Amino acid sequence: MKYLILMAGPLGFAFFLNAAIDATRVVNLDFWSAYIFLGLCLPFAWLSLNVGLQICREIDWPVLYRHGFNAAVDDSRLQRYFAERLYHFDNALDALQALEILRQHGVEPGPHQNL
Repeated sequence: MKYLILMAGPLGFAFFLNAAIDATRVVNLDFWSAYIFLGLCLPFAWLSLNVGLQICREIDWPVLYRHGFNAAVDDSRLQRYFAERLYHFDNALDALQALEILRQHGVEPGPHQNL
């Protein structure tokens, strides 16, 4: 349902914004209609922003960092970047693997947050 709302927000915003622009062009600068359509744009903009931010919070970041870590070339900066990010999550095996890579790069990340 939230993906339907996520799609409806920008589409409704674009539709009413286009209607507001058309109201100013076609009906001899009918600003009253343009303001009404712009007012109808605001709930759709708020809806798409709110649902979009909610979906961004639900992304499983450790999985994405793990895939990047595994895909990176050994002893590269990219592997170090993903190891730095992966070290701080709750999975102990990922944290140990990331700690090993960070120590190979000469970085001591400090104590883990769950210790």
